[in-house]
Amino acid sequence: NYNETGLPVCYITTDPGASIDSKEIYLPAVIKIVQGNKVLLSDSEIDIRVRGNATSRYPKKPYKLKFSRKTTPLPGMSNDKSFVLLANYTDRSLMNTAIGFKIGSILEYGWVPKSEFVEVVINGEYLGNYQFSEDVKRGKSRVDIADSGFLIEFDFDYKSSLYYFASDYNNWFFTFKYPDDDEMLEKNFNDAKECIDGFEAALYSSDFIDT
Repeated sequence: NYNETGLPVCYITTDPGASIDSKEIYLPAVIKIVQGNKVLLSDSEIDIRVRGNATSRYPKKPYKLKFSRKTTPLPGMSNDKSFVLLANYTDRSLMNTAIGFKIGSILEYGWVPKSEFVEVVINGEYLGNYQFSEDVKRGKSRVDIADSGFLIEFDFDYKSSLYYFASDYNNWFFTFKYPDDDEMLEKNFNDAKECIDGFEAALYSSDFIDT
C-alpha cells in the first residue's frame, strides 16, 4: 500500500515469487509498468538480480534487469536489453544521481544515461521510489568505445574485483566495467591507470589552466 504519486509504477513478479537476494544469480520474472490508466510496458520477461557493490549492502537493494529481447521500457530510452533500478538509499533527496545526469546532458558530455523515477512493487510488496535507468555499459546505444578501450568506475568495494588500481594522487580505487576479466589486456589496464593519473596530475597542478 502506498499513496499515488503520479509516477509510473513498476510491477515485478518473480517466478515462483522468490526473493531477489543474489548479485550473481539472475531470477526469471515478469515486469509491467503502469502510469495511471496507461500501460507503458506490458508484461515482459526479464531476468533480475541485485546489483552494485557497496550499495548492495543496504536494506533497499538496487537491481539489474536483463530483458529477454531489446525493448524501450520508458519513453525516450534506448532500445536495449540492459537496464537498472537505482535505489538511491543514502541520498535523502533521491535527486543527486538525476541531477548529475542532467548536468552531463546539458554539457553534451557524450552519452548520458536516460532515467525516470518510478515506484517499485516486487511480488506485491511496495519497496519505494527508484530511478529506472539505462545501464552503463559498452555498446552502440550506450558508451561507444573501441575494443582497445576501457570503461572504469570509482569503487569502494574494489577488493571484490579481479582487476583494480589506485590513483597516484588521491589513492582512489577504480575497477573495470569493460573489458571483462577474461578479456583484460595489459594495455587496457595500463591505459586506464595512465588516464586517471594524468587527470589527477592536471587537476591538482599549480598551473591547472595551462596544463
